[in-house]
Amino acid sequence: MKSRLLVLIFITFFACSEKTTDKSIIIGVDSDIENIYPLYAYNLYEGIISEILYLTPFAHQWNDKEHSLETYPRMVDSWQWGKDSTSVKLSLRENMNWSDGEKITVDDLIFSFDLYSDPKVQSKFYGSFNNFITDSDNRIIIEETFLRENDYSVTVKFKDNSYPTLFEIDLPILPEHILGKLDRNNFNTQLENTATVTSGPFKLGRWEKQQFLTLEKADFSFIRGEGNADRIVFKVVPDYNSRKTQLLKEELDFIEQLRPEDAAGLLTDDNFILKKVKGRDYDYVGWNNLSPESAKPHPLFGNPEIRLALTNAINRQEILSQYLGEFGDAAAGPIPPYFLYDSGSSDYKISYNPDKAVEILNRLGWTDRNKDGILDKNGKNFSFELAVASGNPRRDFAANIIKNNLTQIGIEVNIVNHEFGIFVDNLFEHKFDAWISGWFVPLPVDLKSYWYSDLGKTPLNFPAYQSKETDKLIDTITKTRDNKTLKKLYSSFNEQLYKDQPVSFLFWVDNVIAINRKVSNCRIDPLGPVQDVWDWKIN
Repeated sequence: MKSRLLVLIFITFFACSEKTTDKSIIIGVDSDIENIYPLYAYNLYEGIISEILYLTPFAHQWNDKEHSLETYPRMVDSWQWGKDSTSVKLSLRENMNWSDGEKITVDDLIFSFDLYSDPKVQSKFYGSFNNFITDSDNRIIIEETFLRENDYSVTVKFKDNSYPTLFEIDLPILPEHILGKLDRNNFNTQLENTATVTSGPFKLGRWEKQQFLTLEKADFSFIRGEGNADRIVFKVVPDYNSRKTQLLKEELDFIEQLRPEDAAGLLTDDNFILKKVKGRDYDYVGWNNLSPESAKPHPLFGNPEIRLALTNAINRQEILSQYLGEFGDAAAGPIPPYFLYDSGSSDYKISYNPDKAVEILNRLGWTDRNKDGILDKNGKNFSFELAVASGNPRRDFAANIIKNNLTQIGIEVNIVNHEFGIFVDNLFEHKFDAWISGWFVPLPVDLKSYWYSDLGKTPLNFPAYQSKETDKLIDTITKTRDNKTLKKLYSSFNEQLYKDQPVSFLFWVDNVIAINRKVSNCRIDPLGPVQDVWDWKIN
């Protein structure tokens, strides 16, 4: 009986939202919303929702003319860096309240960083406070780091000789008077039964797991947006085809990651607006630079010349033209080509050149000695498994093109599909010889997590790439603030990756968003598809 009542409520809720003048915007999401607290909001839309509910000290906007991020005050009135840039004084707004009426002060900010860095809490930010003054457990030493002046003013001190940025203190602020009462040894469990007290211009409304989550316009927030939506609904529709169908039936107002073939079909539909955002997502073929059995160079992929030959043998343009069409671009490195700092990526694009690939391989001793169509050396065939995570049609398509390309030059490739969780585990454990995967580039651009040699501190360096030259460049980039200098450094970084070919970069994937025409004033740019929903309007 209870389940039938729940279904009835669910149907009635959405039917009413479609048939009345209720000003709701319904966003289709592909996975359930499991957590709305910033500490444990791991997937994309959990992060989006948590940052609507729990504001951050600063706001960021994409400057399309300069191809860079600009930072503005949000919860702070002003900030001032110290002379050596290892401290910053923050002055908070004095007109901010929590949804229960309590004032927001610097005590909430200090409490939030203590919570985020507490190993007992195990927040998603734990371990990321490298520039802060921390103890042996990587917990921020609060009394040395935060110098409280009054309820609305605090100075944040960092380690000597560190190079902090505003992004490191731009984490969502949490309510101390609510969360400070919880036992940190059992924090996540207690959090589920705690009142949701928020600071943003929308507050939590109805939330039914596996079905929908609603945000209701709040009247207590200091943010007064231009929008007129009373409610934002995140409707969980895991199946892609179902999301597309519900969009066409106007049961959804907004979906992203529209497939190229479907985007082309909607271009002439007057009921929808399509927006194409040049991607921060790229796909690549990963080559394990080290042997999975030892720390020695991989017997096939340990030589950068071999990796260069493989890159020459892959026909990216065939994948682009046959699958992505106008919704993607060839990739030459990990820095999006539209960024201000993308100096030189296009200079190092490698064209499809199988003859050059064969020439390199033959010179290195890989020839077909027994005339079986497969290159061999020292009695070993050039043969390997190419791992792909199940459920990604684009990468399945790319894998087959790559297999055909490499077969033509005498390399045997066996494609092996893995369940996604197993695939990810094997990546972290460096068990694959070769794989196809992708990365979403964070802002600001983070190179150290993916390309630095210290594998103990860079678990995302799946290819186990190690280069002293690249390390030096990354260290210098970390310390540099001048844009012109950064431009030159990024060019040098691209050149070094071109020489080493730790992976074969394939293509950038555009994010295609479909929006019902009734919704307007959405700012969609490389920063993300869902930003400042308080400015969205219903026509």
